[in-house]
Amino acid sequence: MRRRSILAALASAPALSSLGRFASASEPAYPARPVHIIVPGSPGTAMDRVARYIADDLSQAWKIPMFVENKVGASGLIGTDYVAKAAPNGEVLLFTAATHYVTPWVMPVPYDVQRDFTPVARTSAGSLVLLVPANSPYQTMQDLLQDMRARPGELTYGSAGEASTTNLAMVLFNDMAKTSARHIPYAGAAQVLVDLAGGQLDMSFQSTSSSVSMVRSGKLRVLAVGGTRRSDVFPDAPTVIEAGIPGYDMPIWLGMFAPAGTPEAIVRKLSSAIVEMPSKSGFMAMLASQASYLDIMDSAQMSSVEQAEIEKWKRLVELSRKS
Repeated sequence: MRRRSILAALASAPALSSLGRFASASEPAYPARPVHIIVPGSPGTAMDRVARYIADDLSQAWKIPMFVENKVGASGLIGTDYVAKAAPNGEVLLFTAATHYVTPWVMPVPYDVQRDFTPVARTSAGSLVLLVPANSPYQTMQDLLQDMRARPGELTYGSAGEASTTNLAMVLFNDMAKTSARHIPYAGAAQVLVDLAGGQLDMSFQSTSSSVSMVRSGKLRVLAVGGTRRSDVFPDAPTVIEAGIPGYDMPIWLGMFAPAGTPEAIVRKLSSAIVEMPSKSGFMAMLASQASYLDIMDSAQMSSVEQAEIEKWKRLVELSRKS
């Protein structure tokens, strides 16, 4: 009996081996075909450049072409919707910013940010800075706060438009500081900076990267940095927290998403590869060149804070409509 059992086991071994090979073959390696990373913003922006670094790095590591495509328009809606409707196979991905969670509260969108996307990884963030004209009487943020409280609603601030991050940064500032100021919306950041330097505006929150040249040329002054850490570009400027508003934080992060339903193994592989980016020699230098800093989260961490992110931006948009 024992001899017959051993012979039967040996006879079945090739079949088991073949079954194992078949199961393995049914799960092809990812990626097997070119991957397209959709950036819903213009070429040359920090979002675009970080996406291109990731694409180049993974293309070399995985020996598969990874292309970055800029699909611009409708405040990022066109590119984002394109990914929402893509096949969930990891071949079309979205690289976007924190504004991913703002747009649905500003305008109707044909997708749901939670139902139609799976967070993959967060990479980095940039800080907004509170600026005043170089000849402004406000030497510190406390000087500005004192005057805002003495003259509620009289001082002006410019932003890149209603519910833009530069608008919402001041909405949060006013809410936490119990101050008010008159909002002057613009079509974009460039003219805000020009008018601020010319004294037509009293203040504005703007990105570090867009304002650095005018600060260094002596046309604008930085009063504070809108994140929880000081800026490497403006190391002498305190954070808004240090300058007197505890808890203030307005990071504009960047991150990767996949269409909902993308297999967990693909999401996990992408997430792990992106989280390892800081170990690459050029990644940190590239972030510094964009006035950005490391803000790494894997897929699980991103998912765990998603609801809080959505609620935060919803509240700020609602506050902006009341101010």
